[in-house]
Amino acid sequence: MNSTKFHSFLQQEFSLPKPLILFILENSGSYLLKKLNKTCKYLFIKRNITIIDELSVFDETNEGYKESISGYDLTLNLSKVDQLKNNLWITDHLCACFSAQNLSSIVDKIVKCDIKYLDVRESITLNQFKILTASGNIENIYLVNPVKYSDRTNLALDDLLLMVPKASIIE
Repeated sequence: MNSTKFHSFLQQEFSLPKPLILFILENSGSYLLKKLNKTCKYLFIKRNITIIDELSVFDETNEGYKESISGYDLTLNLSKVDQLKNNLWITDHLCACFSAQNLSSIVDKIVKCDIKYLDVRESITLNQFKILTASGNIENIYLVNPVKYSDRTNLALDDLLLMVPKASIIE
C-alpha cells in the first residue's frame, strides 16, 4: 500500500508569510525546489512540477535499456510516455533513443528545460529544438539526423550554433 496520498495532505503552516512562500516556490531553481518537495507534499501540490535530472526514453528496438527510476533520473519505454504528466522540468540530460517519430510526445510535456546534454537519435524539427535549447545551457549535443525546418529542409550549422552558444561538443 502506498503511504503517500495526495488527497490526505494537510495545509502546512509556515513561519514565513504565505506570499513569501509562493514567491520562493515560483522563483526557486531545481535544486531548492527538490529540497522543498522533500519537506512536505503540500509544496509539491502547490507548484506541481515534476523535476527530472536525466530523462532517457527508448523504444523496443534498443536492447540493454531497462526501465528504472532512481532519485530524479528516469529511464522509460516510449510506449509509457503517455503516463507522464504535462509538467516536466528536465534539468540536466535528455536522451531520446528511438527510431519512431515521437519526440513531440515528450516535448509537449515539458514546461521547463534547462538541459546541458542533448542526445536525440531521430529527426528533430526546428520548433522542438528551440524548446529543448531555450535555456541556452546546452554544452553537449549529439544529433544523429539534422534539425529540419517545417518544410523538411535542413537547418544550417551556422544557425544551429547561434542557438547553442555554450555548446563545446557537437556531434
